[in-house]
Amino acid sequence: MSSASVIAQKPLSDLSLDDLKSLVEIEAAESDRLELKRDLPISNDAKGWRESGKLHRNETRAIAKEVVALANGYGGRVYIGIEESSDDPKRAARMASALPNVASLSERLGDGLNALISPPIRDLALKAIAEAEGSDDGYLVIDVPRSLEAPHGVGVPPECYWRRGSASQPMEMRDLQNLFWETRTRTERIRFEQQESMRRYRQLPTRPAAINYRFTLVSIEPLSLKQLTQNFRKGTITPTSHSGPASGVAEYPLWRNDSWTFAAFGTVKSAEKLPFSSKDFSWAVDETGVLEVIGSVWMPSLSGANDLSVDPYDFCATAAHLLYLATYVHRFASQSLDQWVLDGQIESTCAKVYSQSPTSHSHYTTVDLMQGAVFRPLSLSLEQGTEEVFAALEERIWAAFGQAVLDQAKHPYQRPARLA
Repeated sequence: MSSASVIAQKPLSDLSLDDLKSLVEIEAAESDRLELKRDLPISNDAKGWRESGKLHRNETRAIAKEVVALANGYGGRVYIGIEESSDDPKRAARMASALPNVASLSERLGDGLNALISPPIRDLALKAIAEAEGSDDGYLVIDVPRSLEAPHGVGVPPECYWRRGSASQPMEMRDLQNLFWETRTRTERIRFEQQESMRRYRQLPTRPAAINYRFTLVSIEPLSLKQLTQNFRKGTITPTSHSGPASGVAEYPLWRNDSWTFAAFGTVKSAEKLPFSSKDFSWAVDETGVLEVIGSVWMPSLSGANDLSVDPYDFCATAAHLLYLATYVHRFASQSLDQWVLDGQIESTCAKVYSQSPTSHSHYTTVDLMQGAVFRPLSLSLEQGTEEVFAALEERIWAAFGQAVLDQAKHPYQRPARLA
């Protein structure tokens, strides 16, 4: 039987009816990250989804209140179709009657929430879970991320809520002022760390025919990883065997636990200086919650001119390396390192780059990367899974090299199973 925390960490796409039943079996309690609903809330004299097949505005508004309260706090999930007990806090008591046409409900409610909540909550997701195979009826789970754009409100003018323990409560003016300040401070810190990473990236040595790259992860909240970075330098952080993905443009930093050296506010690990090396890179773990890999790769060209040939797969592998490193930082750190922002860029110092085809090593696409490709920031949660974020980043990397990623060329990325 799974615990409530294990179920909460599951990616939304992996949730099943068994997980909902497990919440009932363990009598999971409502909290600042978990809300239970027997049904869509509506007054007795109104006809809602069950009676008419149409969402009543009060149903949407009641759920929007819970969603906003979670987004303005730490994020969490709303489970609709689980009956609550009368305890304080309320607990999952039993499975309620299944909601009719739950797939259609998921779509309609999602549209209603996006229209009613201001500003809309980025990455808000809903999943319909059938009560039996082939059935149209079932249950609904709403996955609410912690928002970088809080505070969010419901309606016009917006009414703002947040979680106090297991309840959603209206926000007072002082609460709003504090949340605005926290959001601004958080956003400014993330932007500063990304700009600092770009500055380090611009300090790469200039080579006539090279591709420079950068992938950076910044924790949403500032962390205290001083002891962890010291352990990296001492070599006491030891990953499990076969823990790294395929080789990339930078050596996976946890294949070996040596060679980490001191850096201001953290630790770094750089490429070995070999006579005929065609790559240079540096991994960094900052004690405030910044992980990055910055490097260059230069390879023999097809024509011998000022150009080079590369395989985009290798850049995807190094992006996977960064997510694996974040997973192990998550495992060994004493704090919760749940939410991060990932960004990056790739650019070349020569006019022509020959990008290897995903279907044939003898076919190439010519692309001009001198203007560079900058990847928009992606939000991710280590606890809820990084597979979808990696898939999005992988598509962007292949697109930077002028190609669409095909199934046979996709990186076999899987989040490591062993987490703290």
